[in-house]
Amino acid sequence: MLKFKNNKGITIVALITTIILLLILASITYKAVDGDLLGNAKDTKMGTEIVDLQGQLLKKQKMGEISSNDGKINDILGIESQYNNKLEIENGKLVYLANECSQEEIEMLENLGIKQNAIEKTQNMCAENSRTFYIVDEENADKYTLENIGTMWDFAEKKAAGTFKNSNNQAYNKMVLLEDIDLKCSEEKNWTPNGFAGEFDGQYHTINGMYIDSAGGNKGLFSNFSGTLKNVTLGVGYIRGGDNVGGFIGNTDVSAKLNVTNCINRATIAGDGNVGGCIGYMKYVTQDQTISGCANYGSVTANGYCGGILGRGTANGGKFNVSNCYNAGTI
Repeated sequence: MLKFKNNKGITIVALITTIILLLILASITYKAVDGDLLGNAKDTKMGTEIVDLQGQLLKKQKMGEISSNDGKINDILGIESQYNNKLEIENGKLVYLANECSQEEIEMLENLGIKQNAIEKTQNMCAENSRTFYIVDEENADKYTLENIGTMWDFAEKKAAGTFKNSNNQAYNKMVLLEDIDLKCSEEKNWTPNGFAGEFDGQYHTINGMYIDSAGGNKGLFSNFSGTLKNVTLGVGYIRGGDNVGGFIGNTDVSAKLNVTNCINRATIAGDGNVGGCIGYMKYVTQDQTISGCANYGSVTANGYCGGILGRGTANGGKFNVSNCYNAGTI
């Protein structure tokens, strides 16, 4: 009898334990399923509302009630939409702003055929990822408009090859920055500098998001530069290289004139030798060089020659004309 009672006790304990485990598993399964259902319901609701917005846009376009093809939803459609900060109308189509949307929302929007705002998409790219050109005025043969500075090396390549010309067969040799931009470079996506000969006019705008971390030489916004560089600020950023490192120019063309005016650096600059806040190395110059109205606020670090404005300059018949410049950064 005792043996039977013992077995019966074990059986009851096992049964109770099994029931408890089943209840726990059922609870977990319910929560998982419930979470999926809630998520799907949320996506479905947003998707339905987006499709409704597309329908309203098409209807108003057909009725001729759209005064502009670009702008905020609320302004163009004349409604109060909760997605006014996430969606815009661009070239008559609904587009999304990736910086305002979650990854799940972006995937859903892409599935609905809605693309990212073109300007934001271009500005979010760093260096080699951007391939678009913008010409501001075809009648002005020497003006090349740069809405995204990530295209400058493309332009330099085409200019060197003689293939980037206007209808009058004249080469564009001037780049103009239209607005403040953020390159959004990072450790995973470094800026790739290239050389340029011509004129770059920043029109007093700021370039943020510069990032270079390399052991190679000739690093900066431009690797090599000759001509005129003016009216631009290099904001938040980090540039580290080997020899010849500057915020704007790593190295210069020994036989060409250089005029750098009203350029301000606020980025951190570091390298082995010939490191400057604005220019790394002006080497064996044969013509007079001018640096005026420039300033450095970023820290400059080097194992060799370095300076707040110019890291190092050596002349071979040319002169250095430096005026109205100052350094406020740590050297």
